[in-house]
Amino acid sequence: MSINGLFNIGKSALFASQTQLSITSNNIANASTPGYSRQEVILEIATTASQAAEFQGGGVSVAGVKRLYDRLLQNQINSTQQDYGQATTLSETLAKVEQIFNETQDLGLAGPLKDFFNAWQGVASNPAGLTERNLLLQKSDALVLSAQRMENGINAILRQIQEGITGLTDQINSLASKIARLNDQIIQIEAGSSMESAGSLRDQRETALKDLSNLVELSYWEDKSNGSLTVTMGMKTLVDGNSTSPLSAVYNDEGDFILQLDGQDITSRITKGEMGGLLTAHQEIEGTYLHDLRTLVASVTNTVNLQHASGFDLDGSTNANFFNPLQLSTGNFSVGANLTAVITDYSQLTLGEYEIQFNGANFEVYDSGTGALKTSGVYNAGGTTINLEGIQFDIMGPVTDLDRFTVSPLTTAIKNFQTALTAPRQIAASGTATSLPGDNTNALALADLSNSQSTALDSETFANYYQGLVGQIGTQSRMASDELTFQDNFLTGLTTRRDAASGVNMDEEAANLIRYQRAYEAAARLIRTADEIFQTLLNL
Repeated sequence: MSINGLFNIGKSALFASQTQLSITSNNIANASTPGYSRQEVILEIATTASQAAEFQGGGVSVAGVKRLYDRLLQNQINSTQQDYGQATTLSETLAKVEQIFNETQDLGLAGPLKDFFNAWQGVASNPAGLTERNLLLQKSDALVLSAQRMENGINAILRQIQEGITGLTDQINSLASKIARLNDQIIQIEAGSSMESAGSLRDQRETALKDLSNLVELSYWEDKSNGSLTVTMGMKTLVDGNSTSPLSAVYNDEGDFILQLDGQDITSRITKGEMGGLLTAHQEIEGTYLHDLRTLVASVTNTVNLQHASGFDLDGSTNANFFNPLQLSTGNFSVGANLTAVITDYSQLTLGEYEIQFNGANFEVYDSGTGALKTSGVYNAGGTTINLEGIQFDIMGPVTDLDRFTVSPLTTAIKNFQTALTAPRQIAASGTATSLPGDNTNALALADLSNSQSTALDSETFANYYQGLVGQIGTQSRMASDELTFQDNFLTGLTTRRDAASGVNMDEEAANLIRYQRAYEAAARLIRTADEIFQTLLNL
């Protein structure tokens, strides 16, 4: 072997050791960096040279830098991260709702509801007593305040969810843009013939993808030809190479948030991640807990009013409501037609909510909760009147099959919940006008309403219906908490396995540092030896 060959071998060994020292130092520096994957230098035998019919070593060359990365394990982590994000948000949100219904701290409606009907029993025991009547009005106001406080608390949580959806939308778009930028950089680096590795950029992209998985349900795959990542959400493309499609959260006609990607509504397809947790919580809270609370208050309002109106107060007056009567709220989703709806018979109210749709020349009225068809008929654009379950619907104007109307006696049931009486003498405790002031038959009937079963409440009493609602909230909250614990433990186990495969072991890296230092010193000694041999030849 020539002296020049010795120099080349020493130089290659020196370069290889220097690269190993650099990568090891980088591993040590990033030992605590989240998402960092340990790297190691891949060496290979350099091209050998043939001399005198013998092959002699050509030294060593750096084939590349390997990123220690388990793709299957990382995919599991990202998938579990979606479940963990959903469980975290749902558990935290339901815990807030559960606190509003916390009967152990007298924050719910059970106590005020019981006190209200007990106060009627007090009036029945002394129907002429103003003290008992004043107490009843106080308990009525307490019931009203408790119901409105609970609704305000639930609405505050719903507003927080809406703000959270807006905030998550911005975070998702930001992470999508980051992934697109990293895609572009990885493509540029790995498309060339340079030995430079994009491992660090891939780690950054993997961290961004994991963060994105925590926020929303997604799918992704890598283009093997250039290393770029394509990310889809709700079956629509969020990231494609170095470009993104921004996600937007907008209000629909009914005032609910919908998620749009590439101009399409993907809300129903998002069930995981923090976004999925928020959407699920919003649907559960508004569609079940708030709805059922309003149904209970509406039932108390209507039932008490109907019975109270049949009695007589101390001045002989009758047909008076105890609470403000229920009012209808309507939604008009038509360009050319209008709807008016009024309650014509409170005794026929089922407290159902309705949606009116159109099919050609016919109208169809559905129960919004069950989807059951309640009634249908021929629609006359000049004016159509529908009488159903104590409500009169009047529609006028041209319609299309896309038009619809909504009617609900529940939306404002708690907002308008107020004691209608202004004086204790107005309480109708008597069953007849001829037996005043000592008649207590109507007061007894009102007190006994606490034990009556209501069709609108699934044939339950007021107290049992409310207890069922509280129990349901508690059960759902505990299930969400248990699911969070499970997902947390599962994710921790996967992360531990990932760290074992890709994490940095400081003891191992310290040993490598010493080993590569010695190799570097040996390579330098080889070059010095070759130089000494060369100097000897020059001096001959």
